[in-house]
Amino acid sequence: AHKIHMGVDLPSVQAGGTILTIIAGDVIVHEDGTSLDRAAVDGEELSQGDRVATGPDGRAVITFFDGSTQTLASDTDITLDKLTSNSSGGLSAEIQQDKGTTWNNVLRPEDSVSEFKVNTPAAVGAVRDTSFLVTVDLDGTTEFWSRIGTVDVTSEGEDVAVGPGTSSLTDPGEAPGLPVPKPRADSEVQLELASSSWLLVVDPDGLAAGILPPGVPVNQIPLTLITDYTQAPQQVYMLDLQEDTYQVYFLGKETGDFHLTGRGSSKGTLVETIAIQGSSEPNQILRSEMDVDLDADGKLAGISVTDPEQVDEITGIN
Repeated sequence: AHKIHMGVDLPSVQAGGTILTIIAGDVIVHEDGTSLDRAAVDGEELSQGDRVATGPDGRAVITFFDGSTQTLASDTDITLDKLTSNSSGGLSAEIQQDKGTTWNNVLRPEDSVSEFKVNTPAAVGAVRDTSFLVTVDLDGTTEFWSRIGTVDVTSEGEDVAVGPGTSSLTDPGEAPGLPVPKPRADSEVQLELASSSWLLVVDPDGLAAGILPPGVPVNQIPLTLITDYTQAPQQVYMLDLQEDTYQVYFLGKETGDFHLTGRGSSKGTLVETIAIQGSSEPNQILRSEMDVDLDADGKLAGISVTDPEQVDEITGIN
């Protein structure tokens, strides 16, 4: 796990390259132009044509040079078919996903346009400034699920627009399935911070979502929505949580008070609310722990959060 001091960039926000971060387990890379797979190296730079595959216990994050990310679940196989800058200086990426699940968070950097396309055995999904999940079954059946923005799904010469909160299921050789609303999740937690700090959440796997100094958005946690630094109050909205402990960081940007509120719900029904407050100073790091409890059916049973304590660094991020 990485330990981050204020002012030090994460691998996820490094400029200039496309970086592979190993979250857990076995991850292999097949470099373009070579004949053999090899074990991936945490923090290595990827190039156009490279293939990345995770094993049954493997998970990884690819961070593109514009800050967009692709989180790979276990048993996932992708190839970076196209990886260039477009005429506006933004990311132009085309990714072949043969199996597994990816969480794609595509940014729209200031004064440029990102173009991001995921090809699967059944369909093609093209997006700009969008967060979406792609799941490819072993038979090639593909689901595109948008959390924010619109995914344009194309197959067999036909197109559908998959809007926020809906998904499209497509079988190989068939036209895209019509978008249908996704049901409410068994567990949802929405955190809202009104303050002089940035909010960053780190999940039990070491994936982060929120804002890093000096206002850099990070969204590696599947199915999570975040607001950017220009919006107040700042929000982190998570679905399908784990029964475990999440780290909640308050990263000071100026002297002042902060107030965190949280709402936990299951299938749209409110389960519990939380609220904590404190004060921060520039470059100060405060941390709370949020415990998530699920019932036997996997539905949210409760959430609790500790009072924030000052720490020297952000820990647990992979």
